[in-house]
Amino acid sequence: MSGRGPKDLRLVLGASPRVDLLPPEVAERKRGAAVKRSVVMGVVGAIVLSAGAYAFASWQAVEASMAYDQAQTETNSLLAQQNEFAAVRTLTTQLATVNDAQQIGAMTEINWNDFYGRVVPTLPADLSIDSFAVESSSPTVDISPSTAPGQGAHVARATFNAITGNLASAQSWVVNLKNLPEYGGALATSITREEGFYRVTVFLLITDAAYTDRYQPAPAAAEPAPADPAATESETE
Repeated sequence: MSGRGPKDLRLVLGASPRVDLLPPEVAERKRGAAVKRSVVMGVVGAIVLSAGAYAFASWQAVEASMAYDQAQTETNSLLAQQNEFAAVRTLTTQLATVNDAQQIGAMTEINWNDFYGRVVPTLPADLSIDSFAVESSSPTVDISPSTAPGQGAHVARATFNAITGNLASAQSWVVNLKNLPEYGGALATSITREEGFYRVTVFLLITDAAYTDRYQPAPAAAEPAPADPAATESETE
């Protein structure tokens, strides 16, 4: 019976004979050197990676700084251009303010000369106006309420003092006043007898048809009508 212990050598046929004559300390030193090289390579690799990351971050920072400088330059240029046109903007704002003020101020404007020119043709031949006074609304204050009964909506009132030799002419004039475009109602409030004639006071209500409307907002430009596809096709054929 033949046994083989753990330290028995295994015989390999055809193998090259090898003998390690170096002492064990030499092999240990080789393994230690290999470990040191691995550690050094790892440290070098980490340094290289850190340097690359730092360089990339620095490059991004430089790019961001350049982009910021360019944006700042463009902003300064735009501000300079705005300053050049500051006077134009100020003038435009002032013109808009003036236009708005004109529209608001003329909202209740009545041309009393034209109004009187329309009243004169309504006078009977034997009646003439001695004097007249008017009261009207303003852009901020409405006309004060009237105490006369049966009055409709109106924006102004005119009180005429007229002279006539015939009482019927006074009534005829009140009727003729209805032909005025701004007529809102008329009433003979008093008639007094004087030497050889009658003095008549006529109270006339005036509607907003008397407003001149001089300053109206410019109408918005009409948008062009869309082209008719059928007409376009017929033109191209």
